[in-house]
Amino acid sequence: TDRYNTERVEFLRGANSILFGLAEPAGLVNSSTKLAGTRKRATRVENKIDQFGSNRVMLDHNEVLIPGVLAVRSVGLFNEQQYKVKTAFLRDKRVFVTGTYQPFKGTTVRAYAEGVSSFGRRPNNRTVQDNVSGWLRAYNTYAPQTKVDVSVAYMLNKRSTLYADVRNLNAMPQRSGTWSPDGPEYARIDQFQFVGASFTVGVRGDF
Repeated sequence: TDRYNTERVEFLRGANSILFGLAEPAGLVNSSTKLAGTRKRATRVENKIDQFGSNRVMLDHNEVLIPGVLAVRSVGLFNEQQYKVKTAFLRDKRVFVTGTYQPFKGTTVRAYAEGVSSFGRRPNNRTVQDNVSGWLRAYNTYAPQTKVDVSVAYMLNKRSTLYADVRNLNAMPQRSGTWSPDGPEYARIDQFQFVGASFTVGVRGDF
């Protein structure tokens, strides 16, 4: 939103704002767009620049076609906004046209039209946050460890098999943790289980 075509802004404080339109006990901001005047021809030019290279040009012209009866007002805006961040910019082009027609005393007809072309990439107003590294450290620390399991089977006959299983042959301790990487140290639940290797020997068969 740009206020280039705003003519008047009223700040109505407190409960008095109820007397001027919508009921807003806390206060009200009332703004009105520019109107074409049928009495006087006028032209206004504004140009603003800043230290970042921004350039804002506004042209406002009111033309009286028939004094006291018909007038046209046009407002043009070209805004090339630059920021401290070199990759951020905003290119804004706007045209606002309004007309006033007073055919009879006490009768006023007004018309408005506006065209907008806006393109840009505004700078991010949030600081850079790292929400990944903490979870990566937790995953690399508490990820499932590699265990070595070995299973051997020898068929004694058609109905019976001798087998031997070795679980966790490399005796990898089981480590587990339940906590948020951003949580305090005292809230972390950290567990180690040193179970070592387990051996199972037996005979399976159909009888």
